Amino acid sequence: MHKRVRLNSILSKKNHSLKNTRWILVALLLFLSVQPTLGQVNQISVHKKSQVLKEGKKQTVLADCFYSAEKGTFVAHYLEPMEFVKTTNRQGEMKIYFPKTNKVTIQQDFYFSSENELLHYFVNNRIDDLGLRKEGFRMSDSRYDENYLVTTWAPPEGMKMISKVELVFENMIPIYASYFGKDGKILRKIYYSDYYKDHRLLLPKRITEITYTSEKDSTIKRTIFSDIRQNGAVDTDYMNFKIPDDAQITQ
Repeated sequence: MHKRVRLNSILSKKNHSLKNTRWILVALLLFLSVQPTLGQVNQISVHKKSQVLKEGKKQTVLADCFYSAEKGTFVAHYLEPMEFVKTTNRQGEMKIYFPKTNKVTIQQDFYFSSENELLHYFVNNRIDDLGLRKEGFRMSDSRYDENYLVTTWAPPEGMKMISKVELVFENMIPIYASYFGKDGKILRKIYYSDYYKDHRLLLPKRITEITYTSEKDSTIKRTIFSDIRQNGAVDTDYMNFKIPDDAQITQ
């Protein structure tokens, strides 16, 4: 009799586990299936204010950013602490133009690709991994922690610093990411909050990043997006920005 009760208890736990697993799989499938329905933003612009606190010193950076999903181009007009214009494309060609001196620097690296910009992921509704797949990560686990969906991502072979990344979703919207080192300690935390929402776009207006540079020190970066414009409301002068032909190329 006792054996039967114990067996029933074990089977009950297994069934409960299977139900949880099925529910997570269903949730993930729904998550992936609803994303394309939002993809109706062809171009977007935002005003970006970034504040970095490092070693007790604070630096503020202001820029107007423009992204074209159709062309795959990203343009950032930096206003402070100095003026310059940065342009990138899908192929990773980056140009930095300084209007005051009419000089431009050119670099090529896939790291600079416009498809690595945060706006790219949210405009194209690729928020289930926020670019981790493209970096070679693979999802190794998923679970529910109360009302939060937590997905775990294993790094590609050869990545020495990171052991895993966890993404946390609330109502299928990313709200937190944590990067773990090989010793199991968190190297970096990212909080996504204060979302802008309409029928076409989800975009966090506040992103807070905490990077632990040592056991006693960290770098904190807070980015705030404002003046969010879509499609026809975007200023096309910078969206279609062209560096002057007579600009001097420098290293």
